[in-house]
Amino acid sequence: MLYDRRERCFVAGRYFLPIFGSPTLDKLAAHSVLGDQFPTGESIFQWLPQVQRHIDPAVARNIAECIRSSRDLLIVYRSMKEPTGLERWITPKALVSDGRRWHVRAYCHSRSDYRDFVIGRIAVADRTRPLASELPKDEDWEEIIPVGIIPHPSLSEAQKTLVKTDYNMDETGLTLKCRKALLLYALVEMGLDSDIGPPRQVLALAEPSIRSRL
Repeated sequence: MLYDRRERCFVAGRYFLPIFGSPTLDKLAAHSVLGDQFPTGESIFQWLPQVQRHIDPAVARNIAECIRSSRDLLIVYRSMKEPTGLERWITPKALVSDGRRWHVRAYCHSRSDYRDFVIGRIAVADRTRPLASELPKDEDWEEIIPVGIIPHPSLSEAQKTLVKTDYNMDETGLTLKCRKALLLYALVEMGLDSDIGPPRQVLALAEPSIRSRL
């Protein structure tokens, strides 16, 4: 910390590191969004435009409340097969984001199975009831799969070293832990659901056979 005589306060010096939490650009950008402006009055951060899916706040609130209180929820769900929507009772388990859309992991009483329901496609969600019965275990949710990531094998050794530095890999690569129920979303988000190869794809799965788990 350095003392700023003009402002009469301490400011972060060139080599300042916070004690609490890791110093990441994401966290600094979040402060900018919240209104911690820079001296120029303009944020130095820019974000790519994104298409946002509509989510009814009341629907999201009711889903979250049913998760907390362990209750069933009656929804009207619209899909490509039934665009006008069908009623079904679900038991919400968790809210999940893949970075672009939100869905709810829930037990579907109509299908007697765990499914993912895109929240933006839920038209109505305003009736609840106590759990009708004890639910079966969500095997795909409980199973944790290690996902090994390495530089793409077709890269040169110098390029592989660069990729390892980019993603903070050690000599064996990088291992992420992912629920089986979320594996497809994770691979799609990382561009690893198929092998395209460089230059568009610089990462690869250490065990490509993991795609057979989808």
